[in-house]
Amino acid sequence: MQEILRLRFLDRDKAFAEILTSLKQDMNAREIFPSTQTVKRGHDALLHELVESRGTILTTISEYLTITNPNKIEATVTENAVEWLRNKKEFLESYYLEQMRAVVSSLQNRKMLDPYLSLSDAIELNEYELRVELAQEIEKYISSCGATLYDRTKNQFLDRPLVVIVMITIAAVTFVLTFLGLMSVFRNIS
Repeated sequence: MQEILRLRFLDRDKAFAEILTSLKQDMNAREIFPSTQTVKRGHDALLHELVESRGTILTTISEYLTITNPNKIEATVTENAVEWLRNKKEFLESYYLEQMRAVVSSLQNRKMLDPYLSLSDAIELNEYELRVELAQEIEKYISSCGATLYDRTKNQFLDRPLVVIVMITIAAVTFVLTFLGLMSVFRNIS
């Protein structure tokens, strides 16, 4: 699951890099000096990328559950997801600052830009939302497996068609052999 997430993040990183490049090119094409507005637009892109990363983590875990059909969901899955989001935040912030360094350094009132240079204000909310969304996704998965032990057992049995075929074959052979055995007993009695 971590490898799939890494590959998906690589794609997301390329898209994020293109957005930041586009912002800087737009600023240069208009021949305007770096402005606070450019930094704010960059921060909006940064925040959007964090939200998209949260969605990517959620989608990857959801697909993993659907494909692997685990009998028991690890208790650490939520903490791992939050850790992945924190790591992604760190990467995004450092990449963003690296890309916007020239723009930020040319502005005089850097103190005013501080809220637009990190995701500190947004990470807590996104972690909470990831926890809630993941809990809902896990509950949905558990419900799809069955509400009771009987439903879960039945669903796990039916999710394995080869086992169903073998069990039906065994039941049919047992029935036929029992029937033939009873017919033999009745013939001997008569």
